[in-house]
Amino acid sequence: PNDPDQDKTPDVNIDTDGDGKPDINIDTTGNGKPNINIDTDNDGKPDINIDTDNDGKADINIDTDGDGKANINIDKDGDGIADVNIDVNGDGIPDLNIEGILDTSDRTDLFAYVCLSLLAVIAFIIFRRKEENN
Repeated sequence: PNDPDQDKTPDVNIDTDGDGKPDINIDTTGNGKPNINIDTDNDGKPDINIDTDNDGKADINIDTDGDGKANINIDKDGDGIADVNIDVNGDGIPDLNIEGILDTSDRTDLFAYVCLSLLAVIAFIIFRRKEENN
């Protein structure tokens, strides 16, 4: 039942720590397909629909449309806390830090944004001074 592709390697409900409870690729619906703690890159760690509090429900990196990519509560830095597209009220729709808006948790993006802003201000000041001198 844990090896739908019959390659003699479990595909669902994999117990990685030997405690008899599944840790990755957990099938909570009984359809033979994992829906919690899905390991998409086969490194033995969950990547999608991660249940951080062991309540059987995904908390971070939630794939809402079944494409294998997280849509809400995305943990970009791997600290177990959602950083992007945060669903505050549990309705499955992101409420905070919607993807596409500058994500200040990425220091590189923030630095680039600040530098470009400063260049724009300097250019504006130079332009105004030239205009005043004419």
